[in-house]
Amino acid sequence: MLRCELHQLEGNKPLWSDWRELLCRVKPELRLLTPEWFLAWGRSIGSEAPWTTGIEVVAVYEDSTRKLCGLFPVGHPKVGLLRVNAMAGYYQPSRVILADESCEYAVGRSIGWFLVELGWSLMQLGPWPMSHKAHLGALSALNELQMPIQKQSSCGVAIAELPATWQQYQDEVVDRKLWRRLRNADAKLRGDHQIAVQHHRHPSAEQTRELVATLAQIEQRSWLSTDPRGRTRFTGATTQQFWSELIQETLIPNDQLDCWVMSADGLPISFVFALTAGSTRYVIANNYDEAFAAHRTGSLLYRTMFEEGYSRGVTRYDFGTNELHYKQYWGAKYLDRMDTFTVATNRIVAGFWNAGIKLKGLLDGHLLGRSTSADQHTSGELLPHPASPDHKNLKKVLAEADKELAGQTQEERETVTRV
Repeated sequence: MLRCELHQLEGNKPLWSDWRELLCRVKPELRLLTPEWFLAWGRSIGSEAPWTTGIEVVAVYEDSTRKLCGLFPVGHPKVGLLRVNAMAGYYQPSRVILADESCEYAVGRSIGWFLVELGWSLMQLGPWPMSHKAHLGALSALNELQMPIQKQSSCGVAIAELPATWQQYQDEVVDRKLWRRLRNADAKLRGDHQIAVQHHRHPSAEQTRELVATLAQIEQRSWLSTDPRGRTRFTGATTQQFWSELIQETLIPNDQLDCWVMSADGLPISFVFALTAGSTRYVIANNYDEAFAAHRTGSLLYRTMFEEGYSRGVTRYDFGTNELHYKQYWGAKYLDRMDTFTVATNRIVAGFWNAGIKLKGLLDGHLLGRSTSADQHTSGELLPHPASPDHKNLKKVLAEADKELAGQTQEERETVTRV
């Protein structure tokens, strides 16, 4: 029997202790998703609009032993006056249900049932990878309970699964012409400039601040600064706060930080920023100064990253939902899918939906008739504008749902047992 409970994240020492023990039983590539990871996100990115402060965690326990079997961190963004619910955390590595490998599907089903018991109005699930059994279990339970589920977006996840040795990788995966072009580019670059490459793994607090500032400087001199499609990782004060805290509080203690910075004549010109968990490495960002666009600095650092990875047993590279482009030359393929769903987890809201009341506009991925962007999906902005008619309809439905939910006891709202 599995039992779900709703907890606050911050200051919850018993939960944190159980969480760290659970991380030994989840998939190795997910073990960097510590409580410190979510706390750092909640204090920085998760405290800005549309998010509201405070992360809650659905914890799944084995009823007889109180062993923690799963975790589902939740944030509460607001759109207008409406407080909704969405999976908390940064978007790479992707938001997931953390679950004991021995019972992933059952953990997901328990969470799906519990979300309905909580009576929350609308829930954004994802963006999450569809290869995870816990996610399939949650969707199965919600379908079984006839909760309306609308897929908001779907995109491939670029992953490179590499052969066992560096020599095999060079011979079997990467084209020889690319190796030759890289040798020529490296020789020319070093002939024209004094080149240095530094690998950052365990910087001090001061060095961490300097590193994050350096990455921001390179981004500001890159194509991201002029292209409207560009999305920087390090230039904003909030994201710098997130990474600075995260690096010091959990990445360094767990030996999960890997960042390569290339300098030319003492000026930082290119970087690759990655996180390593077991045999998996998440490539978060790489960029270069536009003045050095012709020198293949990004590819030169990729070569360094892959070669170094073999020295530590890293043979799986997750590039997130970025398009393949040049990554396919390094062995990346779409090996997973990232889907985002909006679910009416309140029975009254679901009843209105199933009765045909016009609330479908709330769940069809549109804001004022416009398709939501990737940024909106990752931030929880899935509801209509406060001035729209659908917003007024939703407020009426949610008011009725909240009135019914208010009649439940705190224990009924926060605890439920499921097989």
